[in-house]
Amino acid sequence: EVHPPLIFLFKGKPKPTERLKAWQRGEREKGLAANLDDPVFDYYPVEVWAMLESIVPGLAAGLGELADELWAGVDAMFHGMRPFFSAFRARPRPADRDPGLSAWHAINCIRELRGDNHWALLASEGIDDVEAGLLHSAMVDVDEYGGEEWIARSRGGDDQSVAAAWSRLEARGLAVDGRLSDAGRSLRLDLERRTDELTTPVWQAIGETATVKLLDLVEPHQDAFVQRINETAGPRWMPAVRPGGSAVV
Repeated sequence: EVHPPLIFLFKGKPKPTERLKAWQRGEREKGLAANLDDPVFDYYPVEVWAMLESIVPGLAAGLGELADELWAGVDAMFHGMRPFFSAFRARPRPADRDPGLSAWHAINCIRELRGDNHWALLASEGIDDVEAGLLHSAMVDVDEYGGEEWIARSRGGDDQSVAAAWSRLEARGLAVDGRLSDAGRSLRLDLERRTDELTTPVWQAIGETATVKLLDLVEPHQDAFVQRINETAGPRWMPAVRPGGSAVV
């Protein structure tokens, strides 16, 4: 089990800054302290460091100390039939020059591994994207989120697609009158458990010592991570990282 702040590291993205905008315009003289010819910086340049340091000073350096163990876990996993994990895994690794960025990249690989595992399980159950969003309401405080449709609609579901998804779930006994049934909630919790089981081997390959060090590094700063999410995305985004959320890997 991985606690909420770690999930932010998987998904946290820096806001565009003037330095990043200048780099995107090709104005390299603006002082970016990185080799911008390295393709890994095409995705997240040194602004990643600024983002991490703005949340927890020293975090990037602490992550860098775990880079080797994190990549050992990534490389121990079979990457076939896991498209996002495979794509992230194939990107360059700036380990020698930037161990902190390299570790952050490895963590993103692990997040995508879990995501691929989860979507494979959803597909095996015949659950599509909108249905998945509705089922996910079993994992959040519905009163706080204003109902069981917020996740599905926040991912692009419109009135027609949400209504159709409810109908399909009701036909399977997973919902009743536009709300999840006990069977629907049970299925969603079981999917979470099975996702955990499929993803456990990567943490076993990383090892208990490094995993605990990673948790010790990020767990004390949950409030800071959540504040960053609130500022950049909104107070309902990434429910798994919030107190009482379902942040597991």
